[in-house]
This record gives sequence, C-alpha cells and structure tokens, in this order.
Amino acid sequence: MPIMFNPLLLEAGLDLKDVRLLRHANSTGRSAYELWREDRDGFNLYQSVQAIDRRPDFGSAGFWASFGSTLDGETVFLGLYEVSFRGVGRRNLKKPHTAGVNRAGTYHRYDMKECAALQDLAGRLYVDWGAGTRVVGLR
Repeated sequence: MPIMFNPLLLEAGLDLKDVRLLRHANSTGRSAYELWREDRDGFNLYQSVQAIDRRPDFGSAGFWASFGSTLDGETVFLGLYEVSFRGVGRRNLKKPHTAGVNRAGTYHRYDMKECAALQDLAGRLYVDWGAGTRVVGLR
C-alpha cells in the first residue's frame, strides 16, 4: 500500500492550504538534489530565490515541501521549510548551481527555516511525481 504525502503533512500538524510542494528540476549546472547533498547553504540560497515571472503564489503559503530530481530521474523529498517573503532582490546574486547571476529586480527572495517535522524522511522518501517535471501547489 502506498504512503500518501498529504497525511504526513496533516500528521505533522500542518494545514494543507499552508503548504506548497516544490519540485526543483533545473536543467543546467548542479541539480538541487546535488546541492542539497553536498552544499546545504548553496541549496538554501538556490531555493530562497524565485524568478518574479514564474509563480507569484510562492509566497502565499507559510511552508514549502521541497523535492529534487535524482540523477536517474526519481523524485526525492528534501525537507519541509517555513518560509516568509523578504521582497524583490535589490542586487545581483550569484547562482549557487551555475556560474550565472540572478539580476537585481528579477527575483523574489524568501527567508527559509528548515522544520523539524518530517526531517527524518528527507533524502529517504521517494515519491511518484507523475508526468510533470515541475509543479507548485498541493493537489
């Protein structure tokens, strides 16, 4: 019998409408999963920066459940994070996964704090994400 993710969130005391599911699937440079495994500060910076033109609803939830794609295409849970909107980025910011730069004024910045809830599943819980590679929300 499969384990469903929503009951895990509910068991942790979270309201489902306060959680966004993020599957990081960058196509260039080091993957979010690699950053999470090898450079936790780089991973935290990577996911705390979101392009303005992507998803304006990132900040409408207080928690992000982060997932990454492994080298063989599986999706692994990377942790639950409490987030708060910090504002529009006011300076150029080096991207931790490539040699690129996030340009001032083109990204939103979030403060993030890793939650203890579900921490024991980070890096161990693999999910069947389905056909989509990147989705924000909770379905």
